[in-house]
Amino acid sequence: MAVAKPTWAASLVRLLGLSRFPRPDEVRPSVERSVDVAKLVRRLQQENRADVICSLFNAMIEETSTLDGPHFTLAISACAKSSLWAQALSLLNSIPAVRMDPNIFHFSAAVSACEKASQWPRAVELLRFMWQSSVPPNLVTFGAAVSACEKAGEWTKALQLMEALESTRLHGDVVLYSAAISSCEKGTQWLQALALLQWMSSAQCLPNRVSFSAAISACEKAWQWQWALHLFRAMPAAGLAPQAISFSATISACEKGEQWPFALQLLREMSSAQLAYDVFCCSATISACEKGSQWLTALDLLELMQRQQVSPNLISYTAAIAACARAQQWRYALHLFDVMRQRQISADHICRNLLLQCMSNQKIYELFKSSKGEE
Repeated sequence: MAVAKPTWAASLVRLLGLSRFPRPDEVRPSVERSVDVAKLVRRLQQENRADVICSLFNAMIEETSTLDGPHFTLAISACAKSSLWAQALSLLNSIPAVRMDPNIFHFSAAVSACEKASQWPRAVELLRFMWQSSVPPNLVTFGAAVSACEKAGEWTKALQLMEALESTRLHGDVVLYSAAISSCEKGTQWLQALALLQWMSSAQCLPNRVSFSAAISACEKAWQWQWALHLFRAMPAAGLAPQAISFSATISACEKGEQWPFALQLLREMSSAQLAYDVFCCSATISACEKGSQWLTALDLLELMQRQQVSPNLISYTAAIAACARAQQWRYALHLFDVMRQRQISADHICRNLLLQCMSNQKIYELFKSSKGEE
């Protein structure tokens, strides 16, 4: 005798056969009245069918519903994972229809949905609505809203949220602070990034590698190489071994500040720390050498990349060619152009202008040598 499938499993099979975003009247016949809603929602989420979950809830709300608070939390969370922010907000707004008030779990899931979909204005608006609804935001909702602002580079809003957090009894964690620092990094607000690092210390929240790297990158983008280097050197004192991303941002800051000795030293420290070179840190160091008129070192670094099995890119070659051109080493520069062509690396307008300059100066140089020989 065959064992009958549980009602939620039978309903699942029927629902999965529906097209995306089915109408409530299409969903209703597929669901047994005694269905286990929680199990059904979890399985639909595993199948990435948050669209069906929304239609299912709309259908159940129209009838005598057995939906409760945890059911809505599951459904809104499913929408968040699928970046269906509008559907998540629709479910949140429909909760009063079943004679319930949204709670902190519903709001947190909805804010998370807005964060994942980069809908920062709605995430911030939800936090305001929570205060009006006498449901104070918790650390999760603050974190999701700050992260939404960080993704959009809205550093002013992120800082406002951090200030609002201070007015509560909540204490920010390292993830929250790091997201706020990262928002400042994207907005090139290096002073605010440094202030947040100091804020963390006063709040007895220890910065991690993400916090430091974001602050270093903020300084790098603002051409503040001294501060970037200072933060980098402060990491070991905080018990943190710098990783490749920290090295790369600090080297890039030194390159912008034309500090080739520091850039070169940092690259050597990467090797001592047994961290693999990447094309970004090597290219930045070559560019620093170019600005410091260190053409031989730039060529050595190109060879080092080859030995370390790091393929130079257009930026690497352009920086090395510029270093040779600055030192009037036209033959070396033209040789690098030939290597680029062999490697099928297309030149951009900057590189092409350098090529014309090198060819012109090489021709003048040869003519000059020829005329001196005739004399």
